[in-house]
Amino acid sequence: MIEAHEDGVSLRITWDSDDKTQIIEKATNLMLGDKWREIMGKPHLIRRAIVEFEEFLATLPQEFIPVTHHFSGGVYAREMIAPADTVMTGKIHNKDHINILSKGSMTVITDAGVDYIRAPATFICKAGTKRVGYAHEDSVWTSIHATTATTVEEAEAELFTNDYTLYIGHDEGAQ
Repeated sequence: MIEAHEDGVSLRITWDSDDKTQIIEKATNLMLGDKWREIMGKPHLIRRAIVEFEEFLATLPQEFIPVTHHFSGGVYAREMIAPADTVMTGKIHNKDHINILSKGSMTVITDAGVDYIRAPATFICKAGTKRVGYAHEDSVWTSIHATTATTVEEAEAELFTNDYTLYIGHDEGAQ
């Protein structure tokens, strides 16, 4: 059974199973609803579902998730510390970049599908990616970007967008 309850600060999730497969399926159902099986493999539909889910999350009490920003020699790193049982969405990325999960475990949904990730893990994120994540335990996620920006504001303006239309037409069947 999944219980979602508000504690005045965030959406908290309680799972009744330690089985990884069941947890992934439950997290996916929570994040995308019953339609997730029908839309897997259809990036434009997954993107729409992620945006709709983000709009739903915005109606709930929010928990501050600290982000530490690092700049060095043309590299910008965003380090996020997500408490256990936190559901979150990310920004749409304009450029390919590297991600590192250095602590914890998360279920992550992107237009490429659903992944269960356990630290330590390093992987590439493609341009146009937006994700929904569920932190199964306290987790540390760092995204690393090449940029000439020297401030957070400059980096965010260059690296992120809220507009998927920049990526429409790159997907089979997107219209």
